[in-house]
Amino acid sequence: MQTQNRFFDDLARLLGGAAGTLSGIRNEIEGLFRHQFERLLANTELVSRDEFEMLYTLTQTARSSQETLEKRLAALEARATVLSRRTSFLRRLPSRRRAALHRRVVKKHKGNKV
Repeated sequence: MQTQNRFFDDLARLLGGAAGTLSGIRNEIEGLFRHQFERLLANTELVSRDEFEMLYTLTQTARSSQETLEKRLAALEARATVLSRRTSFLRRLPSRRRAALHRRVVKKHKGNKV
């Protein structure tokens, strides 16, 4: 019985030492992996969260301005189309009628601006 207990004691001591060694190896491997990963991240050109948020805000502002300008341009183009139609209509009129119509429009607009 004594030999059996001694065998198990030796086996337990051996396995305990092996577990300690394996734990040390595991810690060493984790440290090496962490070091390599940090080095890899340092070499990449990643932006910080603050930089990303700042650029995101800038792009949203630019997009909003662009949409406003597109609407304004569409309104101006519509107005230009109307004016070009009026002009082409006036060109087809005889010169006396054109002058009379022009005087009437000018007179009307002077009354509205007061």
